[in-house]
Amino acid sequence: MAYPRVYVWPAPVTNAITLLGNYNTNFPLNGTLSTPNSSVIAFDNYSRTISITSANNHGAVNFTINGTYNGANVTQTIAGPNANTVFGTQLYDTITSITAPAGARNGISFGTGQTGHTRWYLGDYNKKISCFSFQVVVTNQVPADITYSLIATLMDVTTSTTPFAAAPNGINFFDPAAGAAMTLQTVSLYQGVSVVPLRYMAFRINASTTGSLTGIILENG
Repeated sequence: MAYPRVYVWPAPVTNAITLLGNYNTNFPLNGTLSTPNSSVIAFDNYSRTISITSANNHGAVNFTINGTYNGANVTQTIAGPNANTVFGTQLYDTITSITAPAGARNGISFGTGQTGHTRWYLGDYNKKISCFSFQVVVTNQVPADITYSLIATLMDVTTSTTPFAAAPNGINFFDPAAGAAMTLQTVSLYQGVSVVPLRYMAFRINASTTGSLTGIILENG
């Protein structure tokens, strides 16, 4: 019996990782995604970049974001904001720590970024016949507020910490929907793909500001 896998991509939140406050060298992981008795921020069924927001000028400060992605430790150093929001490029499944050189870092918060992907779905490619259905329901939508793509690959995505990087470090993805019908879309869609064995699949979020979506993958065969 087939069961649908449902993945929710929430809209970006500027204080999801660290609440707006005045800090110094180490930044608490006390944001809206924090949970009691946990020392990390864990994203639920999605991987994404992070943001740094401040009304003050921290542009000369480098912030180091540590975490995990695909089971490996990852880190990125991001130059701070100057009365704006800046975004990293590294994907994270969890955030384990945020540090900066000593000094007053007032009026600053850390949040979820605008790009990433839903959790990888591993297809059962040993079936004689595989049938897939894909559906995306876009919510909190204004025109072109969120852009997404259905991606699939026959490669092993679990070996890469930068799947969307250029070759040779990235992964070669394709849209399994007929005519690449779910590439760079901005509205709710349904597509069925039959008799096509696939390995790893996800919904990639190419851009988002306040939009969110629910992606569904149903495999049968």
